Amino acid sequence: MVDFYAVGIDDVRDMFGADESLSAELTTAARAAFPDPPERRRSFLPLMRRAPGSTIDTNLPSSDDLSILLSGGYIAPDRMRASWRLFHVLLDHRSSAHIRSEISADELDAAEFDLARHGLDSFYSLRKLGERQLGIPLRTLEGQLAGYAKHIHVLETAAALRGVVDVVEASTRTIVNEVLGMCDVVASDDRLDLVVLDL
Repeated sequence: MVDFYAVGIDDVRDMFGADESLSAELTTAARAAFPDPPERRRSFLPLMRRAPGSTIDTNLPSSDDLSILLSGGYIAPDRMRASWRLFHVLLDHRSSAHIRSEISADELDAAEFDLARHGLDSFYSLRKLGERQLGIPLRTLEGQLAGYAKHIHVLETAAALRGVVDVVEASTRTIVNEVLGMCDVVASDDRLDLVVLDL
Protein backbone atom coordinates (compact mmCIF):
# COMPACT_ATOMS: atom_id res chain seq x y z
CA MET A 1 0.00 0.00 0.00
CA VAL A 2 1.44 3.36 -1.07
CA ASP A 3 0.09 6.86 -0.38
CA PHE A 4 0.68 9.75 -2.78
CA TYR A 5 0.15 13.34 -1.62
CA ALA A 6 0.18 16.44 -3.82
CA VAL A 7 1.62 19.01 -1.42
CA GLY A 8 4.45 21.52 -1.35
CA ILE A 9 7.44 20.23 0.61
CA ASP A 10 7.63 23.53 2.53
CA ASP A 11 4.04 22.99 3.68
CA VAL A 12 5.11 19.57 4.95
CA ARG A 13 8.12 20.87 6.85
CA ASP A 14 6.16 23.79 8.31
CA MET A 15 4.11 21.30 10.35
CA PHE A 16 7.14 20.63 12.53
CA GLY A 17 7.58 23.71 14.66
CA ALA A 18 4.23 25.04 13.45
CA ASP A 19 3.23 28.60 14.31
CA GLU A 20 0.19 29.23 16.51
CA SER A 21 -2.31 29.49 13.66
CA LEU A 22 -1.13 26.38 11.81
CA SER A 23 -0.83 24.45 15.07
CA ALA A 24 -4.48 25.20 15.92
CA GLU A 25 -5.58 24.15 12.43
CA LEU A 26 -3.65 20.88 12.56
CA THR A 27 -4.81 20.13 16.10
CA THR A 28 -8.42 20.36 14.91
CA ALA A 29 -7.68 17.98 12.02
CA ALA A 30 -5.91 15.50 14.34
CA ARG A 31 -8.72 15.52 16.91
CA ALA A 32 -11.28 14.85 14.20
CA ALA A 33 -9.32 11.79 13.09
CA PHE A 34 -8.33 10.59 16.57
CA PRO A 35 -10.98 11.79 19.06
CA ASP A 36 -10.26 11.39 22.75
CA PRO A 37 -11.70 8.12 24.05
CA PRO A 38 -14.83 8.51 26.19
CA GLU A 39 -14.24 8.51 29.93
CA ARG A 40 -14.89 5.11 31.47
CA ARG A 41 -16.85 4.88 34.68
CA ARG A 42 -14.83 3.30 37.44
CA SER A 43 -16.36 0.17 38.87
CA PHE A 44 -15.34 -2.22 41.58
CA LEU A 45 -13.44 -5.05 39.93
CA PRO A 46 -11.70 -6.88 42.77
CA LEU A 47 -10.96 -10.08 40.87
CA MET A 48 -9.55 -8.53 37.70
CA ARG A 49 -5.95 -7.48 37.25
CA ARG A 50 -6.90 -4.98 34.54
CA ALA A 51 -10.17 -3.25 33.77
CA PRO A 52 -11.82 -4.30 30.48
CA GLY A 53 -10.79 -2.05 27.61
CA SER A 54 -7.90 -0.55 29.53
CA THR A 55 -5.22 -1.90 27.17
CA ILE A 56 -3.43 0.96 25.44
CA ASP A 57 -2.94 0.79 21.68
CA THR A 58 0.65 1.96 21.26
CA ASN A 59 0.02 2.64 17.56
CA LEU A 60 -2.73 5.13 18.38
CA PRO A 61 -1.52 8.75 18.39
CA SER A 62 -1.86 10.61 21.68
CA SER A 63 -2.15 14.31 22.46
CA ASP A 64 1.50 14.19 23.55
CA ASP A 65 2.48 12.78 20.14
CA LEU A 66 0.67 15.68 18.49
CA SER A 67 2.33 18.28 20.72
CA ILE A 68 5.78 16.85 20.08
CA LEU A 69 5.25 16.64 16.33
CA LEU A 70 3.93 20.20 16.05
CA SER A 71 6.79 21.55 18.16
CA GLY A 72 9.36 19.72 16.06
CA GLY A 73 10.63 17.90 19.16
CA TYR A 74 12.29 14.54 19.62
CA ILE A 75 10.05 11.56 18.82
CA ALA A 76 10.88 8.49 20.89
CA PRO A 77 11.36 5.21 19.00
CA ASP A 78 8.34 3.59 20.67
CA ARG A 79 6.11 6.47 19.47
CA MET A 80 7.39 6.46 15.90
CA ARG A 81 4.66 4.28 14.36
CA ALA A 82 1.88 6.24 16.09
CA SER A 83 3.49 9.49 14.96
CA TRP A 84 3.60 8.30 11.35
CA ARG A 85 -0.14 7.57 11.57
CA LEU A 86 -0.66 11.08 12.83
CA PHE A 87 1.59 12.52 10.12
CA HIS A 88 -0.54 10.83 7.43
CA VAL A 89 -3.64 12.57 8.78
CA LEU A 90 -1.98 15.98 8.93
CA LEU A 91 -0.45 15.50 5.50
CA ASP A 92 -3.83 14.62 4.05
CA HIS A 93 -5.24 17.80 5.58
CA ARG A 94 -2.56 19.97 3.96
CA SER A 95 -2.57 18.25 0.56
CA SER A 96 -4.36 19.34 -2.59
CA ALA A 97 -4.99 15.67 -3.40
CA HIS A 98 -4.25 12.26 -1.92
CA ILE A 99 -4.65 8.72 -3.23
CA ARG A 100 -3.89 5.39 -1.60
CA SER A 101 -2.78 2.70 -4.02
CA GLU A 102 -3.38 -0.84 -2.75
CA ILE A 103 -0.13 -2.03 -4.31
CA SER A 104 2.18 -4.49 -2.59
CA ALA A 105 5.97 -4.32 -2.67
CA ASP A 106 6.05 -7.31 -5.03
CA GLU A 107 3.52 -5.67 -7.38
CA LEU A 108 5.57 -2.49 -7.38
CA ASP A 109 8.71 -4.49 -8.22
CA ALA A 110 6.88 -6.19 -11.08
CA ALA A 111 5.63 -2.86 -12.41
CA GLU A 112 9.11 -1.34 -12.24
CA PHE A 113 10.55 -4.32 -14.15
CA ASP A 114 7.81 -4.07 -16.78
CA LEU A 115 8.41 -0.34 -17.24
CA ALA A 116 12.17 -0.81 -17.54
CA ARG A 117 11.65 -3.66 -20.02
CA HIS A 118 9.68 -1.27 -22.21
CA GLY A 119 12.34 1.41 -22.16
CA LEU A 120 11.58 3.66 -19.17
CA ASP A 121 14.76 5.36 -17.99
CA SER A 122 15.52 4.32 -14.38
CA PHE A 123 15.75 8.01 -13.44
CA TYR A 124 11.97 8.16 -13.93
CA SER A 125 11.08 4.95 -12.11
CA LEU A 126 8.11 4.95 -9.74
CA ARG A 127 10.31 4.55 -6.67
CA LYS A 128 12.34 7.61 -7.68
CA LEU A 129 9.24 9.67 -6.88
CA GLY A 130 9.77 8.88 -3.20
CA GLU A 131 13.55 8.83 -3.06
CA ARG A 132 14.36 12.39 -1.95
CA GLN A 133 14.41 12.74 1.86
CA LEU A 134 11.56 14.70 3.41
CA GLY A 135 13.86 16.60 5.78
CA ILE A 136 11.59 16.28 8.82
CA PRO A 137 12.28 15.19 12.42
CA LEU A 138 10.12 12.08 11.98
CA ARG A 139 12.57 9.29 11.21
CA THR A 140 11.71 6.53 8.76
CA LEU A 141 11.09 3.00 9.97
CA GLU A 142 13.20 0.12 8.70
CA GLY A 143 12.33 -0.66 5.08
CA GLN A 144 9.86 2.22 4.83
CA LEU A 145 9.44 4.24 1.64
CA ALA A 146 9.07 7.86 2.71
CA GLY A 147 10.21 10.68 0.49
CA TYR A 148 9.20 13.16 -2.15
CA ALA A 149 9.81 14.36 -5.69
CA LYS A 150 10.23 18.00 -6.63
CA HIS A 151 7.68 19.59 -8.94
CA ILE A 152 9.94 19.48 -12.01
CA HIS A 153 10.83 15.82 -11.49
CA VAL A 154 7.15 14.92 -11.23
CA LEU A 155 6.47 16.60 -14.56
CA GLU A 156 9.42 14.90 -16.25
CA THR A 157 8.41 11.52 -14.81
CA ALA A 158 4.85 11.96 -16.05
CA ALA A 159 6.10 12.66 -19.58
CA ALA A 160 8.36 9.59 -19.49
CA LEU A 161 5.58 7.34 -18.15
CA ARG A 162 3.17 8.52 -20.84
CA GLY A 163 5.74 7.41 -23.41
CA VAL A 164 5.43 3.76 -22.35
CA VAL A 165 2.06 3.42 -20.60
CA ASP A 166 0.28 2.11 -23.72
CA VAL A 167 2.69 -0.81 -24.22
CA VAL A 168 3.09 -2.18 -20.68
CA GLU A 169 1.06 -4.95 -19.02
CA ALA A 170 -2.48 -4.10 -17.94
CA SER A 171 -1.58 -4.41 -14.24
CA THR A 172 1.31 -1.98 -14.69
CA ARG A 173 -0.91 0.40 -16.66
CA THR A 174 -3.38 0.54 -13.78
CA ILE A 175 -0.63 1.57 -11.36
CA VAL A 176 0.87 4.08 -13.78
CA ASN A 177 -2.49 5.71 -14.44
CA GLU A 178 -3.01 6.22 -10.70
CA VAL A 179 0.38 7.91 -10.47
CA LEU A 180 -0.28 9.99 -13.57
CA GLY A 181 -3.49 11.26 -12.01
CA MET A 182 -1.47 12.63 -9.09
CA CYS A 183 1.18 13.99 -11.44
CA ASP A 184 -1.54 15.97 -13.21
CA VAL A 185 -2.62 17.51 -9.89
CA VAL A 186 0.98 18.51 -9.16
CA ALA A 187 1.34 19.94 -12.67
CA SER A 188 -1.66 22.22 -12.08
CA ASP A 189 0.16 24.27 -9.42
CA ASP A 190 3.84 25.24 -9.44
CA ARG A 191 3.89 25.17 -5.63
CA LEU A 192 3.08 21.46 -5.42
CA ASP A 193 5.48 18.54 -5.06
CA LEU A 194 4.67 14.83 -4.62
CA VAL A 195 5.13 13.04 -1.29
CA VAL A 196 5.21 9.24 -1.32
CA LEU A 197 4.74 7.07 1.80
CA ASP A 198 4.20 3.34 2.19
CA LEU A 199 3.13 3.19 5.85
